[in-house]
Amino acid sequence: HSFPTRRSSDLLALALLSAVGTTQAETVTDLSDWQVDGNGDWAYNADDNSWYQSINTPEATFLYDPSGEALGKAISGTISVQTTNDDDMIGFVVGYSAGEQVSEDANYLLMTWKQSPQSGWDAGMTLWHITGSLAQADLSANGEDFWNPSSLSNADLVDTSTNYANTGWADNVAYDFDVAYNGSYLAVFVNGELEMSIAPGDAGMEQFEEGSFGFYNFSQDNVLYDGVEYDDVAVLLGEEQIESIAQAVPIQGASVAALLALGLAGYRRKKDRKSVV
Repeated sequence: HSFPTRRSSDLLALALLSAVGTTQAETVTDLSDWQVDGNGDWAYNADDNSWYQSINTPEATFLYDPSGEALGKAISGTISVQTTNDDDMIGFVVGYSAGEQVSEDANYLLMTWKQSPQSGWDAGMTLWHITGSLAQADLSANGEDFWNPSSLSNADLVDTSTNYANTGWADNVAYDFDVAYNGSYLAVFVNGELEMSIAPGDAGMEQFEEGSFGFYNFSQDNVLYDGVEYDDVAVLLGEEQIESIAQAVPIQGASVAALLALGLAGYRRKKDRKSVV
């Protein structure tokens, strides 16, 4: 990763410390009002706060939080592909706004995970900064093709996963996920391990902007996002996760010590979730 300036590090320390000292609202466990962009078929199950996307979509489909207030928040749950029929893309969006899937003024971060190599895509988990429409008609008009990522002028590769850079998701396996977002960092955890951690400068931005968390599928059916929770970073993430973000982005070691000394370990830890086959 490229490292942020000292000022960016100070801002990150301040953001994390402020999160610890803030009175927390109730954890959101009802995502029934989330909205769809694209032609996915998303179904909500209130019993376990899950969303299921059932069809193989010809283009990207997003399910996103209409509040558009992801800064300072984290989202946790499990993601799984409950079929052996295909090998395409699943993932998340962060900083997303309604309609940006087809907007030439788009500005959001897309984490995509491909099971197997195909066309120009390798297997593995990657993070992209999207700055334009992903509609195939718009891409074709510019001589571009989503299946050939090197042709895309509106998608810049920002990061690759630590453990899944060249490893695709497995059929019928539930992966724990935690995604934390602030003006000064984005962090993605899979099964408790920090897979991606970037500062705004890594994406060519001065700071990350407000927007929505969302789920993403492309050409992949039978995808389940299960047991989802949504709250402030300091509520959903554990002590070790917060410390790993601070070390990776990074902030000063003294700030990490101060953060932990404020009693982060006393916050409610996220519920244990086990991967299943």
